[in-house]
Amino acid sequence: MKTPPLGCAVSLALVITSAVLVLFAQTPPPTASPSPREPPPPTADYDLHWGVKFPMRDKVELITVR
Repeated sequence: MKTPPLGCAVSLALVITSAVLVLFAQTPPPTASPSPREPPPPTADYDLHWGVKFPMRDKVELITVR
């Protein structure tokens, strides 16, 4: 019995390898994320005041509120 030519064997190995890689490269379907629960109520009554004072040359402060 004659062995197949080297080119045929390499081509067959390449096809089988690429087919196996494609089968294993599939990503699993995304899982459903759990539904968000109600946000917790605020823990304290507070008022945040965001502001920065920049001193100017004439000793006046520039107040910026975000």
